[in-house]
Amino acid sequence: MTKDSLLVRRGEWIALALTLLLAAALRLGAPGISEFKRDEANMMTRALDLARGRDLPLLGLSSSVNVPNPPISVYLFAVPFLFSDSPLPATLYVGVLNALAVLLTWALARRYLGARAALIAALLYAVSPWGAIYARKLWAQDLLPPFVVLTVFTALLGYAENRRWARVAHWPLLALTVQIHYAAVSLIPLSLLTLALWPRRVHRREWLAGLLLAALTLLPAAIGAYRDGWLSPDTWRERVQTDPDHRRVVSGRALDLAWLTVAGTDIHALAGPEQFRAYRDTVPDADLLLALIPLAATLTAFCWLGGRGIADGGWRMAKLIIPNPRSAIRNLHTPGKAASGTVHARAERGRVQIVLAAWLIVPVLLFTWEWTEVVAHYFIPLMPAAYLLAGAGADALIAALRPLRLRRALGLGLAALLLATVALQAYSFAALLDFVDGRATPGGFGTPLHYLLDIRAEILARSPADVIVLSDQEVAPFDEIPAVWGALLDPLPSVRFVDGTRTAVVPAGEALELIAPAPGLRTCPDAACLDEPETVVFPLRPGELPYALRPAPQTLPLTDVVAIEPVHFANGATLTGYALTDDEVALVWRLDGPDERDAQAFVHALDASEARLAQADRPAWPGRYWRAGDTLILWFALPLPPQTATLYAGLYTLEGTAFRNIEVIDEAGAYLAQGATIPLTPRSNANQRSG
Repeated sequence: MTKDSLLVRRGEWIALALTLLLAAALRLGAPGISEFKRDEANMMTRALDLARGRDLPLLGLSSSVNVPNPPISVYLFAVPFLFSDSPLPATLYVGVLNALAVLLTWALARRYLGARAALIAALLYAVSPWGAIYARKLWAQDLLPPFVVLTVFTALLGYAENRRWARVAHWPLLALTVQIHYAAVSLIPLSLLTLALWPRRVHRREWLAGLLLAALTLLPAAIGAYRDGWLSPDTWRERVQTDPDHRRVVSGRALDLAWLTVAGTDIHALAGPEQFRAYRDTVPDADLLLALIPLAATLTAFCWLGGRGIADGGWRMAKLIIPNPRSAIRNLHTPGKAASGTVHARAERGRVQIVLAAWLIVPVLLFTWEWTEVVAHYFIPLMPAAYLLAGAGADALIAALRPLRLRRALGLGLAALLLATVALQAYSFAALLDFVDGRATPGGFGTPLHYLLDIRAEILARSPADVIVLSDQEVAPFDEIPAVWGALLDPLPSVRFVDGTRTAVVPAGEALELIAPAPGLRTCPDAACLDEPETVVFPLRPGELPYALRPAPQTLPLTDVVAIEPVHFANGATLTGYALTDDEVALVWRLDGPDERDAQAFVHALDASEARLAQADRPAWPGRYWRAGDTLILWFALPLPPQTATLYAGLYTLEGTAFRNIEVIDEAGAYLAQGATIPLTPRSNANQRSG
């Protein structure tokens, strides 16, 4: 190796190192500025269950159509939770995997397209705004990039280069990648394409071994699907939930979303519908410049897949820009020409090009017919392909020029354009992080994780035996706030959630109460409750209501409670009183302990002849949150007619479509009635009239 070649190779390694540092900075920098909402919290909960040995998930989180995902993503996310119960290391773990994807993209491009194309591809991927966005939180699809690149790489190594180990490894890798997220199903046609292009290298034993390993990766999901009845067609028809307004049509939406994903445009969407213009005012408008990236990728794919005829037909026009357009087209069909020896001798370049071009095109074709609602993250798998093709196109354009002076001039021009693009995208992404961290973005980026971690640290430092989270939600994993705080406070022995707009709980013992930003809370209706001496307030972004932490109140948030003779129900709830206003009825209960069933509560207004005048039903507080000695208040929206003489109240469960009353029992457990009859006293009627 000559001194000049050593210097070139050293420069290549330095450029690669700088590129990877840039990729890592955008994916790992400021990890607290990441979203942590319901999906991320539910993924963390599942991964913690596995890491702590509490459960072995056989299915993952539900997809957008209510079909459960395989559990592979949960298994992968369990790795960082073996070492920490905080989501921050797991967020960094995702960033590391995505930085690795940039390195793998470089390695694939270096092998098949040459050094210059590889560095361009890696640099474009490193600064891709959407590439960085999809690398910064606990989403299954954020795990895809390294597995996607490895899947394609092993297909080429195995079939284009006749590597036996790669042929065997490819099929389980494909199975794992598709199980991480269904968007990777676009890789299946790509794998079948490699079989068709290299049929003589399909050896039965190796193929069967690969398929057997792939089947083994599917085993947990298959067991889970069988256990939960998903293998039945009737179950699919009953459980799958699609948007009834979605129209199954052929459209250009897939192309639009793929284009903006590759270009790195429309990241202002994360600022939300109210703030996106304010964000756009902070960065230059360079959409036309950024569109050159997907344009270059598309043109390269077009040439590789047989665009010679059309391209040659316009060669005269191309001469105005490139003195030798036929040479440029030839070079697009022979990547790596400028870096001979980088491709294995047995690799057939033309067929490799077809695979790489198909990698870009197949995901778009798959969703051009909108058989499901098409969203941007479905195109994560094609991002490495797009940057590979864009790098190959730029490399071929430079190599097409024969006069050395023109080649150098074009090379310098493209380098300047590339550096301008890199600087612009890096700045736009950094500006976006700063923007969403410093102001509320309704409908866009959620409250950044580091705000929540500050609250978490304060709660964990106090080591409370019981935490009650007060918000306008109470059912995890479906409601966001219970899902989020159930995950963040997982180390604590008891964390309970109360919809404070219609429910209040006075715990039997000492507890901390975390008040989430929610208007209309019964025990904290306005900012005045945050001024109490023992209350700690945690401001969020400007424009957002704060969180607050305080000792849970030990007094009822009601006046004029009418006590009644206790009425015992079979699930451990005892009705002890009520309170009335003009438009509401509040029932007061004492709880004897947790109940496995989630009950519904009802109250009827009856006249003197016990005819029903009005009624209201609502979910009671979930039974798993009940603790012995707690006092529970349930409010019902029920304006009482003037002739109301009696209330009839109780609890029931829903078993399929059947209603089953929870019986009233005596102290010995014997059946008494289906509900509690409560005659209204003159004092309570007077309270009702006065409001």
